Order: sequence, then structure tokens, then C-alpha cells
Amino acid sequence: MEAQPEFSQVPLAQVGLGTVGLELIKLVKSWNESSNEGPKLRYIGLADSGGLAINKGGFSSQELEKIEEEKRAGGRLSNVSQTSLTELSDLESLFSDTERGVLIDVTDAESLSQLYHRGFGCGWSVVVANKIPLTSVTPEEFRKLTEGGIRYEATVGAGLPVISTLKHLQRQGDGIEEIGAILSGSLSYILSEIETGKDLSDAVLDAKQKGFTEPNPVEDLIGNDVVRKGLILGRSLGMEINIEDVDVSPLVPIPEKNSSGRKLKEQLVKFDSEFRSKAQLAEEQGKRLRYLARVNEGGVKVGLESLDSKSQLAGGAGTSNVIQFKTENYTDPPLIIQGPGAGPGVTAGGVLSEINSLTRGY
Repeated sequence: MEAQPEFSQVPLAQVGLGTVGLELIKLVKSWNESSNEGPKLRYIGLADSGGLAINKGGFSSQELEKIEEEKRAGGRLSNVSQTSLTELSDLESLFSDTERGVLIDVTDAESLSQLYHRGFGCGWSVVVANKIPLTSVTPEEFRKLTEGGIRYEATVGAGLPVISTLKHLQRQGDGIEEIGAILSGSLSYILSEIETGKDLSDAVLDAKQKGFTEPNPVEDLIGNDVVRKGLILGRSLGMEINIEDVDVSPLVPIPEKNSSGRKLKEQLVKFDSEFRSKAQLAEEQGKRLRYLARVNEGGVKVGLESLDSKSQLAGGAGTSNVIQFKTENYTDPPLIIQGPGAGPGVTAGGVLSEINSLTRGY
């Protein structure tokens, strides 16, 4: 077998310069400055919603810092690069001009699957933290993306090894009977705060301020985030399902448009008393309130459950995610993965792990 050529640096093209994207840049710089073995990582393309910056020789640390400063100050990449991103084809030119590399999607954009395919066709790898392209496409298109080699670990458990564990179980032929999972770090935090006596409205706004929620917290509260993660798990198990097939009960049934601070607070206050009573009742019964996704032969179901406090799924506090695999080999006890499931640091770390897992052979 012919030996693969070795590359001292792996080209990266990143779409998305929000909190996770900026954290990833910081982690990549730290990785390159460390004594870790293996190729270094070299940014050659960066894009946000309106700007594009390309440097096929690789951005220097000083150039990356300038871009970070602009974005953290609320600016746009085009203010630094002087180039507007009008067509994704502007970014696609990197694929054909550069031998291999990694395309990274840390946006919340809906229509980037064609960009992924373009990358695959030119020998590039794709790593995403963006759930939407994997859940807005058909099951057939999802299969094509996974067959193309897309890495999507960070879409479900941030930095936790959820998808890799699922695939590990599949490779050993262990039949997965059910995945029961707390998949929202933000809702875990909110429910844990309610357990301590905090009102729902205050807990939600606190979670938003800490960066645990989606930019619009209503996305979390009505279950959209957990629905997408549950759907990705279901599709990873081979289920032919779409997002409308998920049985979902929102944590708080409020309109998605109510995302501004004052209006959101007004809407949430109406539910403070209800959640105070639910938390008190659960405590009296030795139970805990948890917002779960359950994935089994019946499909995907998402909603609030009252679990025995001794249950492994009820454990964890703060932004903990808990994923329980019940399989032919892991029944009593089941296989448990637990850890932080929200925050830019752990999500960016999950993306970096995927990138580095691809560098073998570069």
C-alpha cells in the first residue's frame, strides 16, 4: 500500500464567527502553540453572515487576533477583510485550490449541505456543530452526508462523546433498545435553578446571560433544540424520520417571536407559579424534573418528565447532559455518559477533537 504524504499543517475553512467560532479560533491557536504531536492547524478561510477573509498562505496569529477583536466588539468580518460574502462559491474556490483540508460549520444557517458536498467532492473533510442542516434535510440526504464522512459529534452533546459512543455500539453489533437523554444544557441549568427556589423567569434570563441558551431562548423552551438533537440520534440509528415526526411537548408553550428581554420576561412570569408548584411536588415525591428525549423503536419523544431522584437520568446539575444507552449488553446498569452540555468552550472543544481525529494521514 502506497504511503500517504504527510502534511505539516492542515488547512481550515471556518463558517461562523459567533461565540463558539471565536472560542474555536482561540483553541486552535493554543493547540498550535502547544507541544502536541501531529500536524498543526492553519486557517486559510473565515466567513460570517456578511464577510469573507481568505489567505491561502494561512492567517498569522496577529491577523486572527484582529478578526477576533472586531467580532467580539460586535463588528463584522467585512470590516476587517474589506470583502463581502455574496456567494458561497467565493468560499468554494478554496476547495479546488487547496489539496485537502477541513471545512467547519459553527453557524446556525439552514442551507449549507451543498457546501458540504462541494467540499467532499474536492477531498475535504467536514466538521459541524450546526444541527439545522442535518435535521432540515430528508433522511436520504442525511445518509448521503454521513456516507460522505461528515463529523457531527458536537451537534448532540457539545464536547461529550455521544455520537462516537453510538457508533461504537453499532460497530460491535450491540442492539440499542433505547436512548434516554438530557440533551439541553440550558434546560438542565434552568430546571436545577428552579429546584433551588429560583423563579422560572429569572432562571431563563440568567441562563441566557451566561451564554447557555440559544440566542433566542424560546428555541430551548419550546423544545426545538432537543427535538433536533433527538432527531439526529434517531437518524443515526437508521430511522427514516423527519422533524415533524418527533412527538414534542414544550417546556413552556410561548410564541417563538417573544425573544426580547422585557417581552420574554413578561411571558415567562406567567409560568413562575406553575413551575414553583411542579418543583415542590417533585421534591415531596422524591423526584426531579428533567426535560428528556427518548429514542426507541416507537420513534423520538421529547418532553418534561418527573424522574425518581435515584435514577441515573435524574442525576446531574448545572448544565449537565446525561445520555443513557440501554442495549442488549448494557441493561442493568445501562451505559451512561454525563458532563457539561452547554457553553462555547465545551462545544468548541468537541469540534477541535473532531478536527484532530481527521488529521491522521494529513
